[in-house]
Amino acid sequence: MISLSPDAFNVAEALKTASPQSVGDVAALLALAASSAVVFYKPWARPGPYRHLFFEKPQLKNGDSQGRHKKSRNIATLLEESNKDAVIFWGSQSGTAEALAARLARDCRLRFGLQAIAADLSDYDADTIASIPASKPVVFIISTFGEGDPPDNAADLWKYLQSKTRQPLANLQYAALGLGNSNYQHYNRVIDVVTTALDSAGARMILPLTKADDAEGSTEAQFVQWKDSVLQALKDKLKLEEREPVYLPGLRVDRDESLDIIDLHMGAPAQKRVASTSPAVSLPIHNAHELFHNSTRNCIHMDFDLSEVPGMSYKTGDHLAVWPVNPDDEVDRLLRVLGLTSSRSIPLSIKSLDSTIKVPVPTPTTPEVLFRHYLEICAVVPRDTIEALAQFAPSPSVKSFLDTLVKDKAKHAEFSEANYLTFGRLLELSIKLQGMPEDGAWAAASYPHEL
Repeated sequence: MISLSPDAFNVAEALKTASPQSVGDVAALLALAASSAVVFYKPWARPGPYRHLFFEKPQLKNGDSQGRHKKSRNIATLLEESNKDAVIFWGSQSGTAEALAARLARDCRLRFGLQAIAADLSDYDADTIASIPASKPVVFIISTFGEGDPPDNAADLWKYLQSKTRQPLANLQYAALGLGNSNYQHYNRVIDVVTTALDSAGARMILPLTKADDAEGSTEAQFVQWKDSVLQALKDKLKLEEREPVYLPGLRVDRDESLDIIDLHMGAPAQKRVASTSPAVSLPIHNAHELFHNSTRNCIHMDFDLSEVPGMSYKTGDHLAVWPVNPDDEVDRLLRVLGLTSSRSIPLSIKSLDSTIKVPVPTPTTPEVLFRHYLEICAVVPRDTIEALAQFAPSPSVKSFLDTLVKDKAKHAEFSEANYLTFGRLLELSIKLQGMPEDGAWAAASYPHEL
């Protein structure tokens, strides 16, 4: 999910006030953005190893565990205790599968009131999947990377499904989407292995397996088509009634000027890591040049400067990644149309309104840092994100314009290509084409405090 909760593309939450032209009004769009578009999601940096000592309760040192609540790693228990109707597991190396899972969960809630959660596979014990009742459908969205390897957070599921201690899965009713690239030898191998293992254990697919191919640049289109099929299958299986989409808050964004800059996340790359990996380190690029280019691919040579990290050395197999930063013009455009230019550096505290939903961006932070470093604001805006955004349109004419893009696939594709339709450009053009003043136009509407 700013379809930014991609599902980022859910624009998110009002700050403290709901008066027109306020920072609070605009934060709603922040959460819609933070939920629906495709976010630069990376789990955030860990605190220092001794930070817990500042919060340690003396009674806990003496063996008293009362009062300490630990989230259950039993997914069946969590679904029951939190009154959830379905779970969408994601396995992702870059964040794409996670964003798609969040979008599907959002649409389940918007269209049917179905309480579905997007769940990180590493947060739950794989063997507890066998305890999920048949009345609660399961969805898997898993990518393949490297030499046909599973993402780090799907490693436990991978091992469990191939173990001899695997339990029968006769109650499991599921759908699956694989993310891969057919230019590579082991195209979508992970989802093939996972679904074969599930089926051999007695699980039953509720619709055929779909594989999205990034080589064709069609992952988004294939996901949307598959998502519609999943929603229809859930509607039929659970006898659901479709309703007019109603936005349901998932995040709360508050303005907190008591925070100092040292308390804020300011854009530094961070990554949750598994035990077998070393921490990610930010390095400057010393030199870069293109080695060759043809019609299908190009190859760039890059030299990274290790001089500031003397203890580090590169070994074959190490992962190198480019940490993207959104350009100034797109950041400034979004701040301007949301009426946040003068509030770009105000500290924001973001909280989840549902204990089963993680905040998809680092917090506390600022609007400018969110747009520059943590949210995907430059990707083409999908139709389902525009549909969610239309509920916040500042005028009937703007809503009508957005609805046209949602309903007409060809027009959406044509308009997106002709206008390089980023999130900020969409907001800007939706106002400009109606002859309305642009600055702060989307902040003028009345938004709820919780998004």
